[in-house]
Amino acid sequence: MFSLPMSTARAYQYLVRELSLLHVKASTSVPTTSWAFSSQQSPTSLRQAKQVEDMKFSSTPCCVSPYQLTASQPLSFGTEMALCKVCEETLVLRLDPEEDVNDEAGAAGPSTSDSSVPDDLELPCGCHFHWQCLLDQSSDVALSLKCPSCTAYLPVNEGGPSVTNTLLSTPPGTAIFTRYTNEGGIQENLDILPSITEEAYLESNPEARPARALHVMCAEGDVGGVVELLRDAGDSIEDLTAFVTYQDPLEDMKNGLHLAIENSQEESLWLLLWLCSTIPESSFPEYARSVAEATGVGRLSVDRERDIRGLRDNQGRTAADLAQQRQGQWGHILQTGLLSL
Repeated sequence: MFSLPMSTARAYQYLVRELSLLHVKASTSVPTTSWAFSSQQSPTSLRQAKQVEDMKFSSTPCCVSPYQLTASQPLSFGTEMALCKVCEETLVLRLDPEEDVNDEAGAAGPSTSDSSVPDDLELPCGCHFHWQCLLDQSSDVALSLKCPSCTAYLPVNEGGPSVTNTLLSTPPGTAIFTRYTNEGGIQENLDILPSITEEAYLESNPEARPARALHVMCAEGDVGGVVELLRDAGDSIEDLTAFVTYQDPLEDMKNGLHLAIENSQEESLWLLLWLCSTIPESSFPEYARSVAEATGVGRLSVDRERDIRGLRDNQGRTAADLAQQRQGQWGHILQTGLLSL
């Protein structure tokens, strides 16, 4: 029979006794999620006993030392979620029940009032924001090009601030690449500077918002939307001619007619010419005149100087110049001469 040396046998008996005491104490006074040792016990003997017990009974992850934990130090298996640096809320966007996809599809199921989607915009400095929370800081960011939280310089080059004059022109090559996570997934290297510049400009020039909406509709061929916008804006905008001929400093000083030609929107073109040119009514094609009359919009009183056809973008191009570059689409209209003053 195998026999242990006296010193080893005594140590083993002592270890077994301490282990038994530890099981009794743990079952009566120690929470299952933490370890708390009395200052009256020997830390060395308890540590020896605990090492033996861990090999048999421990459910604590091996990367955590159990006897380094106390009741005031609960187990933690992850890192703290980042919060928005502006509002200090979690980086999600709460959805209203009526916005939920299942509700829109008429699917039955439990309430989705607590539904949310990711909304995490990470700047190059590592600070996190909600998309709208950062855009709300656009005026300051556009001027300084610095993080509104840690003040780190954000662009990848050494370009100056995006607001170098009253038109908020952006220096060539300047970009702020971010990482944006939303319901569509993760977008790496998303340049946020154009959105910041646009928002900063609109905060300084709120009257430009409806005019830029008009440009979007012209580019999309939404003639009905243009007519509705003109009706809604009629009472609040004093100079409708200036509104229709608005030139966007964020879009190379183009107007709606430029955008209609660039995006191959013939209906938008005829509506703008009907509204804001000196072309005689009899010169319009029958279908263009009938559409304009059906919408119920009248013609604005303009002279040659305010005729939309004479406006030039930052490169000196009129709408007719753009059409000349797209003969396949606009050749038949160019032949009528109606695009030129």
